[in-house]
Amino acid sequence: MTDLNARGQTSDSTHSATTTTFTSPCPPPPGGVGPNGFDSGFHNGVSAPGSTFTTTILDTEPHWVLCMQAGGAQCRLGMTLAINPTADQTEAQFMTNAINS
Repeated sequence: MTDLNARGQTSDSTHSATTTTFTSPCPPPPGGVGPNGFDSGFHNGVSAPGSTFTTTILDTEPHWVLCMQAGGAQCRLGMTLAINPTADQTEAQFMTNAINS
């Protein structure tokens, strides 16, 4: 198994990268979900343009990631990331779950 280094970069707003559940994603819980879950905390792209967050994914399990901004409002707009999605749990279905949550 090879570790995956995931890196996010902010642009013009404040965002986080927080792991959540596949079926009930929004809003993601503080601290993230799962044994290898993570929460970047908020990164302000206005006061610190190009701010980055890097984490190492230590397994091949699916990780479902969303932004915690505005109590889950941004994840309900589809601001999602799927790491290691499966045939049964796809990135498209995760985004749909987020939009509908």
